[in-house]
Amino acid sequence: MGLLRITTTAAAAVALLTPPAFGQTSNPGLPRHGADTQRARLPRPRIRIQGRVVMGDGRPAPVNVPVQRVCGNDRPVTQAHTDSEGRFGFEVGEITGVTPDATQEWASAEPGRAGAELGHTPGLLDRDHADRIAARSLAGCSLQAALAGFRSSVVPIGLRDTFDDPEVGIIVLEPRHAARGLPISIGSLRAPERARDAYERGLRELLEGDAKRAREELERSVREFPDHAQAWNANGEIHEKEGNTSEAREAFERAAAADATYLTPWVGLVRLDAHEAKWADVLLGSERVLAANGEDFPEVYFYDAVASFSVGEHRRAELSAREAVQRGMQARFPQVLHLLGLALASQQKFEEAALHLKSFLDLESDSPAAAAARQQLAAVEAAAAGPREAQR
Repeated sequence: MGLLRITTTAAAAVALLTPPAFGQTSNPGLPRHGADTQRARLPRPRIRIQGRVVMGDGRPAPVNVPVQRVCGNDRPVTQAHTDSEGRFGFEVGEITGVTPDATQEWASAEPGRAGAELGHTPGLLDRDHADRIAARSLAGCSLQAALAGFRSSVVPIGLRDTFDDPEVGIIVLEPRHAARGLPISIGSLRAPERARDAYERGLRELLEGDAKRAREELERSVREFPDHAQAWNANGEIHEKEGNTSEAREAFERAAAADATYLTPWVGLVRLDAHEAKWADVLLGSERVLAANGEDFPEVYFYDAVASFSVGEHRRAELSAREAVQRGMQARFPQVLHLLGLALASQQKFEEAALHLKSFLDLESDSPAAAAARQQLAAVEAAAAGPREAQR
C-alpha cells in the first residue's frame, strides 16, 4: 500500500484548543447532619498551629499558597493557606465544616493548572480540613508549602498540647529552576501594600463572578505598581476568557515585560497565537517556555505539537505530543492522543498510531472529531495490516 494520506486541517485542530479556566476552586463543604453533627457539638480540646511561609530572600510568600500536612508516606493534605503576610494557621482536635481543597495539587504541575497559583478562594484562608484531626495523629507529621516552581523546606509538627506555643516556625520556598523561568513573578512580591491589596481584591471579585469589578481592582493595582506582572497577567486572563483578544495580548505583553523570569504570560501569548493559527509564533513562544521550564507548564507541549503538525513538522509534533501525554495532558486535552496518532501515521508508524487513535476514541467517542478519527483509524489499521499480510 502506498503512503497513507492523513487528512486534517489546522482549523480542526484549533477548534479543539481549550484555554485553562482562571482560578478554579472547590466550594466549602456543607456541615454534616445526623450523628456527625451531634458529635461535632461536643466540646473538644483545641490546639492551635500556626506559622509563616517566606521566599528564599525573606519576603512573605504570595497569598493563598497551600500549606500541606505530610504524615509518613500518606498523600499530602492541605490544612491552610497563606494570607497576604505569608502567615497561616489551623486548629486540631475538632471537626470543621470545610471540604478538602480539591485544588491542592495545582502547585505540583497538575495538568493545565500551572500558573494559576494565586487564584484560590481567599475564603479558605485559615480554615481547617474537614476531617477530625486528633492531636495524637500529628506525631511524626510535618508541614510544607506547595508553590509551582519552588521547593519547600519541611517543618515538623510533633506532639502538642493545648497550652503549647502554637508557632511551628518558618517554611522557606526556594526556586527550583534558578530564575530561568517561574510560574509566579518574584518582582510582584515587591509591590507596595495598596497595590497588593487591590490585586487580592481583584482576585476575590473574579472568583465571585464579577469580572468588571475584578478588572477595576487589577487596573488599580498596576496604577499603584506598574511592574505588578501578576496583576497584568490576571487582567489578560479575564480579557482572554471574554474574547477580548487584543486587550488580552496587551496585558500579557505588559506582564512579560514587567518580569523577564515570569513565564505565565508567555503561556497566555502561546494560547492566543494558537487560537489565531499563528503557528510560527506558537513555535517560537513554546520554545522559549519549554527551554526555560517545561516542567511547570506541560500544556505548552500540547500547543507545540499542534503547531508543529500544522506546519508539517510531524517528527517534532510526535515528540511534543509524547511529552504532553507523559505529563498527563490527555486528561485536559484528549485530542493530544488524536494528534499523536496522526503524527505517527504520517511517519508510517501505523501500529502505534492505531493504539493512540483508539485511546482517543475511548475518551472522546462522542466528540466532534470522533467520526474523522474512526475513518483515520480504519485507514491506519489497513495500512498496518498490509506488511503483515505480505510476510505470510
